[in-house]
Amino acid sequence: MSEKRKNLLVLAVVIALAAASAVAVSVKGFTQGLDLKGGLQVVLKAEPTNNQPVTQTILDEAAAVMRKRIDPNGTLQPEVRTASGNTIEISIPGTKNPNQVSDLLTAGGFLNFDFYKYLSKVSWLGGQKFSVAPDNSAYDLLTRADQQKGADPATAAQWALFDAKTRQFYRKAPILRTQQQVLQIVGAKAQPAGTKWLFVPAGTMAVSCENVVDGCIGATAKSTPVVWYLFQKPPPGQVVTASEISSASSTTDQAGNPIVSLSYRGNGAKDFLTITRSTVDEANSQGNSQGFPNAIVVAGKLVSTPTVNPGQFPQGINTINDLNPGSEITNISKPSADRLTLEIQSGTLPVSFATLSESIVSATLGKDSLRSGLIAGGIGLAFVMVFLIAFYGFLGLIADIALIIYGLLLAGIVAILPVTMTLPGIAGTILTIGVAADANIVIFERIKEEVRAGRSIRAAIATGYRRGFHTIIDANVVTLITAAVLYASATSSVKGFALMLLIGVVTSIFTAVVATRALLMVLSGFAFMSSRRVLGAIGTGDRWKRFDFIGRKTWWFAFSGIVLVVGAISLGTSGLNRGIDFTGGSQLDFHTTKALTQTQMSTLVDPFTGSETVVRGVVGAHQTQSNTFTHFQVQSHFLSSDVQKKLTSALENPQNAGATQLSVKNVSSSFGQSVLNSAYLAIVFSLIIIFLYVTYRFEWTFAVPVMVALGHDILLTIGVYSLSGRSVTADTVAAVLTVLGYSLYDTVIVFDRVRENVPILRRYTASKIVNESLAETITRSLNTSVVTLIPVVLLFVFGSGSLTDFAFALIVGVASGAYSSIFIAAPLLAILMERQPAFVKRRSDLARAGELPTTGQPAVAVAGGIAPVLPAPATPLQPPPAPTRKRRRAHGRNR
Repeated sequence: MSEKRKNLLVLAVVIALAAASAVAVSVKGFTQGLDLKGGLQVVLKAEPTNNQPVTQTILDEAAAVMRKRIDPNGTLQPEVRTASGNTIEISIPGTKNPNQVSDLLTAGGFLNFDFYKYLSKVSWLGGQKFSVAPDNSAYDLLTRADQQKGADPATAAQWALFDAKTRQFYRKAPILRTQQQVLQIVGAKAQPAGTKWLFVPAGTMAVSCENVVDGCIGATAKSTPVVWYLFQKPPPGQVVTASEISSASSTTDQAGNPIVSLSYRGNGAKDFLTITRSTVDEANSQGNSQGFPNAIVVAGKLVSTPTVNPGQFPQGINTINDLNPGSEITNISKPSADRLTLEIQSGTLPVSFATLSESIVSATLGKDSLRSGLIAGGIGLAFVMVFLIAFYGFLGLIADIALIIYGLLLAGIVAILPVTMTLPGIAGTILTIGVAADANIVIFERIKEEVRAGRSIRAAIATGYRRGFHTIIDANVVTLITAAVLYASATSSVKGFALMLLIGVVTSIFTAVVATRALLMVLSGFAFMSSRRVLGAIGTGDRWKRFDFIGRKTWWFAFSGIVLVVGAISLGTSGLNRGIDFTGGSQLDFHTTKALTQTQMSTLVDPFTGSETVVRGVVGAHQTQSNTFTHFQVQSHFLSSDVQKKLTSALENPQNAGATQLSVKNVSSSFGQSVLNSAYLAIVFSLIIIFLYVTYRFEWTFAVPVMVALGHDILLTIGVYSLSGRSVTADTVAAVLTVLGYSLYDTVIVFDRVRENVPILRRYTASKIVNESLAETITRSLNTSVVTLIPVVLLFVFGSGSLTDFAFALIVGVASGAYSSIFIAAPLLAILMERQPAFVKRRSDLARAGELPTTGQPAVAVAGGIAPVLPAPATPLQPPPAPTRKRRRAHGRNR
């Protein structure tokens, strides 16, 4: 098959793939994540019970139960997956009631039909009635319980940690089985100062009740919104658990009142009869014709108190011998009935779970974020396409066509797999626009060099692709390494970014190396391609050779040193503004319908969150005046779901702030620490792999400057963040890891040319070879940085939320990476190479011959190689021989 037919066949395949991608996108569309569609994202940690270790089988069983609870009708399509550290990650896009779903995830209920008998504060009134006196706080409840005779902390059933001053749960930590589990939630290794431990005595359990919602028995109008009871754990046969109920349905009776119809399995029906008969006997003995209340407890919360009517069921409720055995729970609210039904239908969790992280995003905020991301991506793509045409002429037009093909292929892959698109995923997609353009720039600059060396357009295209292929692979493999490490180690919110980066880099290599090459080779047969004008500005390629980059290395090192010292001082005095991902706590992000000052907003939220709350007005398009804002972020210690509901209601009240586009994020301190540890490991692991890869592809002399330059970029980025005061989040870490790979992109391009020039420029010192290589590749390096910065800067300008966090870190990192490649890595490489025995000998030989060239001298391009222009020697000296045909072939192999 001829070369032309082969290229036409490749083009036909590429066009067919692009068309198929367009069809896939139009038919399947894209799967939107919760940050675009709105919804709930939760990370739960399994807590061992009764010294039983948490196994993968238990996690899988729990994940199945949660999936049934979340999506009983199969319409939400949640993502429920187990993860390392005994955790389960759940994403539920589009849920209309995320708070209710969040409560349901960790629910594990039972029916205790002797409610009054197992309360520790019950007063009998005249033998006819009883009075329950609940405590107004968990602190009061457990303080009283711990003072009771026989209460022994050595046999405690559970532990709780309180702030000694406020008498509230310290950092909203839940009541857990051991002190160590509580400390893990609050992110502490030992008991924090100013706190107090209280325990739940053995054989008892602390139960809360939402007074407003559930009408808790014994609570009065003066009671707090949440009251607390201390239950004694009933003996076997006095409890029916959800595992003993085969089915449940929420319906209404003839009067329209909510009821729950139950059917039993195992010993459930027998236990149910025993419990109800005991309740009726006790009511009859006390002359109580109305019966005593019973308890339905779900996840430590009293959700309903139905009764058994002694007159209707004098022998208890017998469901054993009935043709349709079952029972009904009455005197229950509709929300409680629905929730209990769903929990019973889905099954009982095998272990208890604590919430490590929770994010709730409103649908309106998701739509706004999607719109801003698409605007940034569209404008960024347009700017890159215009830049390519302006700089590379007709080749730039070919690159634009390749970008369109790239976009179609990428969209098709995302739709077919399918990949759930998130805000970080959009950021990764926008970044890959620059990556896709970079691959073409590397090739185009190489083609220009071949044309300057005297080759025809067709030969230059073939040679340029052949010699530029390895540079593209080396540069992109490092980006793929960091993206893979990021995907493996990051939290779920960042995995979308890493996945899109992985797919985008692979797709960009395909379009640049396969599609663009085939199109150029087909067009090269036309007459108009013989003109050098189709390549844009050719020039001589010598514009940078008058600069002595290596000779001024002291200046570059001094400048970087000053910047790093300033950043270090800021880091030492101010530190980093660590975001909620690392510190733990609760964060609300919202817009308001009227402009408010930060003081006004603090006055509004402090009653719910406390005085340590940080309220920040977000500067940007939503800022109205210099001191008022319509976009706020509120960050505090971990808030309970009850407090969050009250706070969001207050914020949404039109008389207060009229909050819209509300998102809520909760992160436990222990989860924040695990995110931080994962970030450290990801960075270290990435650096090790990069060092090994560069050493393998080049040698250790090249790898050391690479690592120094990467360290320079990381420290500079951290310093800039400290100086700017911007919040450091998991998204920031993802961006920094990406910068590691992308910073190396420019460095690999320079080092690849150094490696190529070493055997060609045999009468050059190491410093002169590196300087010459810089001069030959600096245009390429600058262009690749520019086409990457264009979409990223636009992402920062038009993006919102985490998009701006990504963009800011990428802007700093890409700019630092371009600088360090030229002014840090290259001079360090020259210093190390000068100390190698081969170059020490070369320098000595050149000095003895009087041929030692000074750094910064120009060189001229010749067919097949580059020869230096040496100064007129003091003694007669033969000029360096021109490369022979044999040497030219050797040079081609080295390239």
